[in-house]
Amino acid sequence: MFVVQEITGTVLIADISGFTKLGEKLRVEYGDAEGSAKLAQDVDHVLSEFILMVYAYGGDIIKFAGDALICLFQGDDVNAVDEKEWSDFEMEMQSRERALGCGLSLLELVGDSDNNPGSKAVGFG
Repeated sequence: MFVVQEITGTVLIADISGFTKLGEKLRVEYGDAEGSAKLAQDVDHVLSEFILMVYAYGGDIIKFAGDALICLFQGDDVNAVDEKEWSDFEMEMQSRERALGCGLSLLELVGDSDNNPGSKAVGFG
């Protein structure tokens, strides 16, 4: 039985752009089998870094979709902390700030990291 629960949040879809081009490059460079293995290793590394970043910003991974993550960021209702009930607007704004911060950090991660095996061939779109 399904249960429907209404929540306030923001969805972020983090997709590795250049995935197909990288795969083709690696297959030419390493051959079919080794190139495919290298592609899987590189994508696994990038997605692992994405996951850590999403969790660092308080997000949840809803689904993996190929070379993409579908993430949900919710606002906190912190009335247990400060006795104030947050409005839906305040929670929505907080969730948007988290998703935006995470997205910008992901762009920085794939664009600037020399430790990222796919950093020269993949991006975030």
